Amino acid sequence: MTEVQDSLWLPEYRDNPFIARLPSILSTADSVQALGVPAIHEDAERNYPDHIRAHCLLRLKRFFEPLEQHLALEQHFAMLLRQGYVGRNPANGDYIRHLQNNYERIEQQDLTASRHQVGNTAASFALVGCSGVGKTKSMERVLSLYDQVIYHREPFSLHQIVWLKLECPSRGSHKDLCISFFAEVDRLLGTNYLAKYGRSGTAAGAMVVHMAQIASLHAIGVLVIDEIQNIQENSGTTSQDLMAFLVRMVNLVAIPMIFIGTLSALPLLQKDFRQARRASGLGSMVWERMPKNASWDHFIQHMWQLQWTREYSPLDDEIRTALYEESQGIVDVVINLYMLTQKYAIQMRAVRNRPERIDAQLIRYVARENFKIIAPMIAALKSGNLKALSQFDDLLPLHEHVQRLFDTWTLQSTQSESTISARVLVRKPDDTRDKVVEVLVNLGMESAIAGQFVSDALAAHPNADPKELIGRILSNHQAPVPNKAKPTRRQGKPKKDTVLEDDDLRFITKEGRQQGLRAYEALRVRGVIKSPLADFAA
Repeated sequence: MTEVQDSLWLPEYRDNPFIARLPSILSTADSVQALGVPAIHEDAERNYPDHIRAHCLLRLKRFFEPLEQHLALEQHFAMLLRQGYVGRNPANGDYIRHLQNNYERIEQQDLTASRHQVGNTAASFALVGCSGVGKTKSMERVLSLYDQVIYHREPFSLHQIVWLKLECPSRGSHKDLCISFFAEVDRLLGTNYLAKYGRSGTAAGAMVVHMAQIASLHAIGVLVIDEIQNIQENSGTTSQDLMAFLVRMVNLVAIPMIFIGTLSALPLLQKDFRQARRASGLGSMVWERMPKNASWDHFIQHMWQLQWTREYSPLDDEIRTALYEESQGIVDVVINLYMLTQKYAIQMRAVRNRPERIDAQLIRYVARENFKIIAPMIAALKSGNLKALSQFDDLLPLHEHVQRLFDTWTLQSTQSESTISARVLVRKPDDTRDKVVEVLVNLGMESAIAGQFVSDALAAHPNADPKELIGRILSNHQAPVPNKAKPTRRQGKPKKDTVLEDDDLRFITKEGRQQGLRAYEALRVRGVIKSPLADFAA
């Protein structure tokens, strides 16, 4: 469908320059194609070096598969944008009358002042949901379908801003929001509104009316306010006034708005009838975690194709179950889980020479080890306790944790074997690990060596108890066991005249020190342990 045909269908869209330059209204099929992000993946990439595949895995961060809720969001935005421009048509004088009203507001320093009675077709809606369900990412995909700035030469020279996205200030301050607004417009248009209207000492009331003037002057189509729950978290009167100001922007200045926030923002949007009505102008959208249904299976099926392990692991019911149980239907969590699982499988080939194979057991192990930071949130979802869930509004710590893991792995993967210490890929200490290390140290093993042995054993047998781990380590590495038949008064270091066997770990490390080698290097040279990166260069 062409732009001309769009305007012919609907008479209210005819002869409106602000609408005529917008892209065509999308059908459902066109919306699916436009919103999707094609995945970059080739089978040959499975054979790339590990540090290169680390970068391939990060493509999952950009993976976007349109579902029903995304199509509904695109349709809501398309209607909100165009309907808002119906009442600000430059061709019939409505746009000029809105500008004259704003000049009156500047003169009186009052947002409610006006010269003309003009129609208002602006509406708004709210998009709320649990952290990690993809609200902001989905909104950004929809916004990307529209040029943000359109330049008009007639009927007069004008830069039209189709959409503007701001983050709600954490303090709920009018000034902070206005300053953010001026700065973003300056970034887009090269203007100097921030220097002109956002100087320190300028009263909040003056900033507000100038923000309204600029919004009208540049015909802002939709103003998107993200993280709206920030207002709720600030209980001061200033933050309460901010929500009232945003509502007045819709009512008086005729600027459509979209409010995006977590579930904790619902009480704010439902606080009084006026705010609830404006936030529901086109129907509020509440996005909960995805249920385990056909849409979830469709999403997982497409995500699973983005696999960079040397061996392709087919998707089965056990894997589907593990992915859902460990993510509880939160898209952001399941994508990060899939990334980290592939990362761990690749690492285990380098360390243990294992096949790079993904199964349900590995997925659960990776989730247990890497998602401790959001474990309370996942537990709340599993229990269905909405009160407990309301405490978890931010997945930012998870994003930072995952990025740190990838940064560390990439750095280690590009270093040579001689510069990588025995601490590579050692897990974070836990009770089991500490107990086993302590026992091995008491048996005469150096702490660093014990830590390496325990980490390898836990990687191979994550569910083993301490006794089983100790037995496996002593059996595999011939660790010395003290003679308990004739206990001494004090279990300590051997006396200077103690004769050690040449295969005793203490003898090997002592001999290595005399040659200028670290304990780990001495054991590796003697063949007691295998270098964790022996296969890495290959």
